[in-house]
Amino acid sequence: MRTLLLSSLSLSLILGAGCASKKTSPSAKTVKSSSGGMMDWFRGSGFRVRPYRIVTLKNGMKVFFIQDDSLPRLSLQGLMKTGLRDEPTDLAGINSMTAAVLDQGTTKRDAMKLAGDFNALGTEFAAGPGLDGTFLSASSLSTDADALLELYAEVLMNPAFTQKEVDRTKSQTVAALRRKVDNPSGYATDLYELYLYGAHPYGRDTLGSLATVNKIRRADVIRHYLANYRPNNFTLAVVGRFDANFERKVAAVFEPWGGREIKKQTADVPANPEQLSLRFVSKKGLQQTQLRLGRIGVTRDNPDYLALLVASEAFGGGFSSRLMQKVRDDLGLTYSISSSVDARQAAGSFNISTFTRNEAVGKALDEILKLYKEFAANGITEEELKSAKAQLIGQYPRGIETADGTATGLVLLDFYGRPLSDLADFPKNVAKLSLKDVNAAISRHFTQGSLKVLVFGDEKAIGTQLKAMSPETIRL
Repeated sequence: MRTLLLSSLSLSLILGAGCASKKTSPSAKTVKSSSGGMMDWFRGSGFRVRPYRIVTLKNGMKVFFIQDDSLPRLSLQGLMKTGLRDEPTDLAGINSMTAAVLDQGTTKRDAMKLAGDFNALGTEFAAGPGLDGTFLSASSLSTDADALLELYAEVLMNPAFTQKEVDRTKSQTVAALRRKVDNPSGYATDLYELYLYGAHPYGRDTLGSLATVNKIRRADVIRHYLANYRPNNFTLAVVGRFDANFERKVAAVFEPWGGREIKKQTADVPANPEQLSLRFVSKKGLQQTQLRLGRIGVTRDNPDYLALLVASEAFGGGFSSRLMQKVRDDLGLTYSISSSVDARQAAGSFNISTFTRNEAVGKALDEILKLYKEFAANGITEEELKSAKAQLIGQYPRGIETADGTATGLVLLDFYGRPLSDLADFPKNVAKLSLKDVNAAISRHFTQGSLKVLVFGDEKAIGTQLKAMSPETIRL
């Protein structure tokens, strides 16, 4: 199985407004533009979002059909609306393990047979467990579409979860968790998420922890699967070269899959600290120091999300951003520094990420905090606004120019409860944002409370540079 690296299930640049549609059959609709063709991406640009049909099966499963005859290919992209945030605290990692074991044998084929049958189609099953949901996908030549559909449905509907495969996956997960500390950048981000979110599920690693993973049993995996991996909690996108007969086959294959009531876990997101808060995690021998700064942000449906996206792009989104020009270009304190807005089902986060020389940690932090204070108090300039909007609009087509990109965008918009027309309207909505709009959003979301700072480095090499900030110190 190939694992998709999808931490938060956010296709950042997909946003928007309404959707013109007409019903062509019971529980199905085809989406077109009001002019009778496909929806325009950006009026006059020549870029068009492909037409799609939406069908809801009797068991509650939603299916997007997106045709693309440019290649003899078909892909199945599914999103199970269950992620890390739906796990019991004492079984953290159970969703990741469930996703990993899904294709390790079914009630009809053992793991070797199943892998061989996928391989015969030139493909493999891919799973991407994340914070809010889990992507499950596979693709093949369109001539093998029937065989691909059979295998894909079998994995979703009839996994075996044998003791052997659960034990093997658990061992692999434990090994992966133990190796994490050897990747300073990734480990620093994990430490930062834990510091930022605390006991909230977003603070956990998608793999879980050594303590919780070792507690997971086969019965727990089966219980999690039966409670969450149901058709009424699943959206599928069928993408590529197919006909109406194949659409009927999809319905026939999945309609026997039984739905059930899905119970969602809930947890309160912590408030931002009133004053700057710093945690220093020390590990001997680190040649550079990782810096992560941030605060709790907004949910995906917040009306200020677009404006905050533009604000973050201006502050730390590219080579012309304020952070890059000052911290990297002018002062030479790092090779790379960035800011980002990560919106989720529950409140996401605003983040600043960089690294620096051990002897420059204090200077780098001081400069970043000065820039943030100015940004929060006074917002961005008209020139920065124009540059940020141009960058976001210019990058956007790359994310949805393929049929697979369109499918991912539609599935995620549906998942987060956004209008599907956001896919086409993002550039237009970004373009119309004024400086007043963006700076008002900055004022609303960045003037109350302060940042949390995570420093991951060698205490001996850093010395007393952080002393004035009274850090909480943890030694590994």
